[in-house]
Amino acid sequence: MEICEGDTNNDSKVDGLDYINLLAKFNDFCNNCPEDFNLDGIIDGLDYLVVLGNFSNICF
Repeated sequence: MEICEGDTNNDSKVDGLDYINLLAKFNDFCNNCPEDFNLDGIIDGLDYLVVLGNFSNICF
C-alpha cells in the first residue's frame, strides 16, 4: 500500500481527520512529524496546501 501525501494518520486516505491533525500542530516546530510534508521543520501553510491538494485521495 502506498502512502498518500497528506495522510497524517496512515489510513490510506486524505480526509478531515488529516486536516484536524495538521491544525492541531499548526505553527509548531517539528522534525520528523507526519504533518511536515515538505520537511522544513515547521507545520505551516505549505503543509496545509499538500493536504488541500490531496484531499479525498485514496491510496491502495
